[in-house]
Amino acid sequence: MAEWLTKSNYFAKISQYTCVYGIFFVILRADLCNYIIREMINDMESAIKTLYVVGNGFDMHHGIKSSYWNYMKWLEANYPELFKEIEQTFRGATEESWWADFENGLEKVDWFYNINNTTTKSEYQVGDVEIAGKKSSQRLLKLYDAIQVTFTQWVESLAPQIKAVKPDLDLDSAALYLNFNYTNTLQDAYQVPDENVLHIHGNALRGDKVIIGHKSNGDQFHIMQAELVDYTSDTIKMARAIGQFRKPTGKIIAEHQSFFDSLADVEQVTTCGFSFSSVDMPYVREIMKHIEDKVIWRVYVHSDRDRERMAIVQKDLNITMEFIDW
Repeated sequence: MAEWLTKSNYFAKISQYTCVYGIFFVILRADLCNYIIREMINDMESAIKTLYVVGNGFDMHHGIKSSYWNYMKWLEANYPELFKEIEQTFRGATEESWWADFENGLEKVDWFYNINNTTTKSEYQVGDVEIAGKKSSQRLLKLYDAIQVTFTQWVESLAPQIKAVKPDLDLDSAALYLNFNYTNTLQDAYQVPDENVLHIHGNALRGDKVIIGHKSNGDQFHIMQAELVDYTSDTIKMARAIGQFRKPTGKIIAEHQSFFDSLADVEQVTTCGFSFSSVDMPYVREIMKHIEDKVIWRVYVHSDRDRERMAIVQKDLNITMEFIDW
């Protein structure tokens, strides 16, 4: 035992050092706690300032067969009669390009096929135009309903693929997410809380009614008038039927206005697999209304062609983009 530490003052020394080092560790511990709290607050503030916009390319990147082409193949295998009816009812539906732009394709109705396969010759006489128009529009509405039901079933069939996803992106689970997908890949694979994700068109895997449709604002009415000059009543009824499958972006935005209003502090927008398609552009413009012009849009791209297309979008919207390779 050291000379300065005799048996008589041993316990006194221990008490003294315990007191000194105890105070030191208390102070250190307090500083550490304050540091941790500050970091947590900073992380929370950082997350709120980031908005992710997620499109179908996000699911496809993770190996999920979620393209409209995949829906077509699934439909052909499971509902061949409905698949054939779609091909005959919509112009161009036999082409891959129609399915690539599936939602907008829903307004490209073959009027003559629809009328000829819905009404009899006698019903289509001048005195029975009302009957022809009613039956044609009813057929279209039933077809649209069948598409929505089977589309939902198809999305539900993707659940096993979603469970097999291995996350490979560095996403902030505490950030805000505007999700255009009908799936819950963000929640299941990346543990993003439901309250941080707005499924703007519904989540089929949570039992929501999904929203699919074209962007037409009524132009088809004038097209039909030109093609069916003698049958104005048919034109009106069929145009209204087609209007039932228009995506009501204005109404959807109004229903979720509080979400868009909450974006005022966003300093960065990151898009993952979002195509900036014309049918979804109203949402992009709504985002732009609530964030500052200086906000940088970080855009994931997977090819040179994709990069070139995004460069056009950047110019059209007059925003600043940074491209990130998948």
